[in-house]
Amino acid sequence: MGKLAYDALKEPLFQQKMEVCRWEGFAVILSDLVLRTAFMFKESLGKNAPAAKEFESIYSDVLARHPMPTHRKNWHDQQRAFQRRLYAALKNRPSSVKNTSEIGAKALLKLVPLGDAFKTHDHDIFVSTVRLCEMNFEQELLARCKPESLWQKKA
Repeated sequence: MGKLAYDALKEPLFQQKMEVCRWEGFAVILSDLVLRTAFMFKESLGKNAPAAKEFESIYSDVLARHPMPTHRKNWHDQQRAFQRRLYAALKNRPSSVKNTSEIGAKALLKLVPLGDAFKTHDHDIFVSTVRLCEMNFEQELLARCKPESLWQKKA
């Protein structure tokens, strides 16, 4: 936004739209990150990996740990969207970070309260930035998390 950012950030309508973007974007990117975690567990543990229901619970639990945004009554639509995405993704071979993050980045870019001209010009940079952040998340997750020590398949 360049020089326009200072004025825009003072506008109540812009602030409201940014608050919606913040929370809706959180739900979208959280979906990517929980999906990446599910892929990691599936790759590491194979048939002994947690069921998709476990990752649905993680997604819902993380959303529930935050106050409900004023523009929402609940997260049911996002939870259903994540459930559909998770089950479809786990049927196939785990996707790359590039593919996973592109879905989240494009959804997040739609939420940003900027004109189409800004979004068009910044599309590639925006998507690449989200991808780099998700790649960093995955590297941190791989370094810190050992699925075999966190999950014992229930008999």
